Amino acid sequence: MHGDGKEPSRPGPRVDRMWLLLMVVSLCTVWLAVEWSWAPNCTILLGPLLMAHYGEPSGWLFFVILYPCLFAFIAKPSTPSSTISVVAFSLWLFLGKLGEGIGC
Repeated sequence: MHGDGKEPSRPGPRVDRMWLLLMVVSLCTVWLAVEWSWAPNCTILLGPLLMAHYGEPSGWLFFVILYPCLFAFIAKPSTPSSTISVVAFSLWLFLGKLGEGIGC
């Protein structure tokens, strides 16, 4: 802009990925709050929190471990992080189904 021929620098892909991560985590957190307000008539997407809703204290432990793992691929796209995310999501749904069974 000052006539030196250099273009203004653009934030790198890491900054873009962090904004995407922030938006996705925020959206998922809001969705979990909505699902929590619908409990016990919620879906299995509530995951381990559905177990916690029915008084199973290990549900909170599973939540603390799995929730960050769900977003591993967005934070650092790679094969290991995608595997972690897929396994975490599978366990999340399994624990949601298990929590659904606890509530029956």
